[in-house]
Amino acid sequence: MFPSMITKAATLEVIHAGENDHLDGIVQLVIQQVLHNAIPLIEEWSAYNNLTDSCLQMFAEVQTLTPLVPTRELHFLRHCKKLGTNKWAIVDVSLDNNFEPGAQTSSTLRMCLKKPSGCIVEEQSLGRCCKVTWVEHVKCREAAVPSMYRTVTASGLAFGARRWVAALGLQCERVVFSVATNVPTWGSNGVATLSGRQSVLKLAQRMTSSLCRVIGASRDLAWSKASNHGGTREIRSYVTMRKGDHRGNRVTAYAVEPSAEEPRGKWILQDSSTSPCESTVAYATIDAAVLQPVVYGDDSSAVAVLPCGFVVMPDGREARPAVTTSRKDKEEGRTAVESTGSLVTLVFQFQALAGSSATDAALPTDAVKALTRLVFCTLGNIKKALHC
Repeated sequence: MFPSMITKAATLEVIHAGENDHLDGIVQLVIQQVLHNAIPLIEEWSAYNNLTDSCLQMFAEVQTLTPLVPTRELHFLRHCKKLGTNKWAIVDVSLDNNFEPGAQTSSTLRMCLKKPSGCIVEEQSLGRCCKVTWVEHVKCREAAVPSMYRTVTASGLAFGARRWVAALGLQCERVVFSVATNVPTWGSNGVATLSGRQSVLKLAQRMTSSLCRVIGASRDLAWSKASNHGGTREIRSYVTMRKGDHRGNRVTAYAVEPSAEEPRGKWILQDSSTSPCESTVAYATIDAAVLQPVVYGDDSSAVAVLPCGFVVMPDGREARPAVTTSRKDKEEGRTAVESTGSLVTLVFQFQALAGSSATDAALPTDAVKALTRLVFCTLGNIKKALHC
């Protein structure tokens, strides 16, 4: 449910099966993502997994969207309490590393301990929205974090409550837009049916989830040669769907003009998400004959995607007055401010050539050169688009 933050999660043991319904009074070790569900989703999750009022021992690994920041392994105890008809309290705390007999010591586990943390979820406006109050209290070593990322991790943008609430907001908006029947035409251009919108959004979500799994850790990838057919091929936007209130949260499908090498035509599916903590763009090339039925409502679970993309997140520094001020600023009475920066992570994936035996240790020289050009070109286009 939260692919940008959860990399691994597993139920280790069912400690106690509770007595009451709907998780009231539950004491459990659970995955981090359950904490972010709204009240109806908490009750639906408990019924679906048959874990009503139970006690679980679980493990979760939390990431930020860059391979340079180590992931955080968490074993923690959770207590959920229903304070009223529409109000829940959820409290978490890490357990001692010797909680499980014979457990092996983990270096990342020693570096991160969750102090008493949690949230209060209160349903308001007759169930149309929820008020969420969040507290994250974590003790970690900064030695393993690169210096350029220490500010953003210390500020809470990487693992703090602000990012969890932002991720929850994006997820809620996506769910609302996937079932809404009153989406304006400009918010669902190119998709005529509700089933078509749901199918495309499902495929886009799976594409972004795949990209997030790749960003968080290194993988053994074999790169194929980048083809260059020359010339300019026209690209048109055929599908544009909103999946949130912000105009940056949308799914777009671009049709690439057929060529002699690719007479069937290709579509580029792009999923964009933005929040105060990070912005993600994931895209993948899909055959037109495969994607078009999805637009009309066919099941998208069997559609293969190999996404590329990038993530932009703030560097965590606070804006402050500049040391020097331009003459124009002085004349207009404005105070110059030193702008903060952004941290950009690029991800590229390509299918290896059939029968290729190239490994990471011995990539073909022309493939390395093509990849280098692609990275610099993409980074340059991002800077140009953001006026950097």
